[in-house]
Amino acid sequence: ILPSITIGQAALESGWGTSVLSTKANNLFGIKANSTWKGNKISMKTSEYYNQTIVDAFRVYPNKNASLIDYENFLVE
Repeated sequence: ILPSITIGQAALESGWGTSVLSTKANNLFGIKANSTWKGNKISMKTSEYYNQTIVDAFRVYPNKNASLIDYENFLVE
């Protein structure tokens, strides 16, 4: 994937790094934490494709660089 596409998605998903998920969890792409995720998690409200708001778990990263690396791994796996 071209770096420009990755940057564009990160900007869109994170509100240019200003979203609560980005500032509290360093999660630039909105990647959720399912049962296979062994790292830290944060529970946040999300609407996704539902007609109501739900609370779901998202991955927490120690920094934004870790979010980028995990995004790459997420796409490969």
